[in-house]
Amino acid sequence: MQSVLVTVICVIFLHGCISKPPQGDIALLAFLAGGKTQRTEIILRLGKPSSVFQEEQILTYRLGGNEKDGYYILKSREGWTQESYSLVLVLDEYGILLSHALVRVR
Repeated sequence: MQSVLVTVICVIFLHGCISKPPQGDIALLAFLAGGKTQRTEIILRLGKPSSVFQEEQILTYRLGGNEKDGYYILKSREGWTQESYSLVLVLDEYGILLSHALVRVR
């Protein structure tokens, strides 16, 4: 009886350790509009960029997912194996989005 109880506890514990794959969001990047979207809105919606260049006028985000199932933001501490894309955002000196590109990562 005690071994059955130990087995059940181990199964419950291991089930809690299994992580589900991230869910993509088809509309994650829909708000990005050149000449309109502000830096503050980008950071509020996407979080802290994974990298920042040229006095914070270029922001990059690591993305997983795909166009069909949607994209999701990868945190910096996550490995590179899930990364599919790098989102590159170019802002003007006032923090307004000039252009953006989704660059495939190999």
